Amino acid sequence: MKACNSQYGDGEYWISPAPYGTTKAKIYCHGMSSSTPTEYVTLNKENKGYYPDKSNRDCTRETSISSQSSDRPGETSYSKIRVDIQTIEVDRADRTFATTSSDNPLNYGEAGDCYAQHWNSIRASCGPLGTFTIDTGGTGLIVDKTHHSAGVQSFPPVRKVPKIQIGSLSR
Repeated sequence: MKACNSQYGDGEYWISPAPYGTTKAKIYCHGMSSSTPTEYVTLNKENKGYYPDKSNRDCTRETSISSQSSDRPGETSYSKIRVDIQTIEVDRADRTFATTSSDNPLNYGEAGDCYAQHWNSIRASCGPLGTFTIDTGGTGLIVDKTHHSAGVQSFPPVRKVPKIQIGSLSR
């Protein structure tokens, strides 16, 4: 956008990302007054991760973990996600448009917890509790259908967000 008109400011623009030819997507351009503007997709729905501030290792008694853990208890919400405009891949570590209740926020698409102990791929009856909600509804973008989340003992937190595809768009 900036190459077309150096007067353009931060905001939403309809552009055609290179991988998708003439199909247009609504992209938020940020830092247009800098030499390195970045692109984001504005999320219309709530996209947030939750890492509980409690543990219940043997499912008999909850305890707080914030004082005893280097993990990331709290909630992280995203209003926009950074995308590489050439590949349409999400930069999960970019937190420019994230808010958090934690000193150590979650990356986009990441969830986790230390709530319960699971043994031999058998889920404990009281956990896990960590979640991350990904909803790209209304953006024209969809999560790649071949995406498989990765995790521990078959109870996967989403550890990566794959390439997203441009779906049907309406203006």
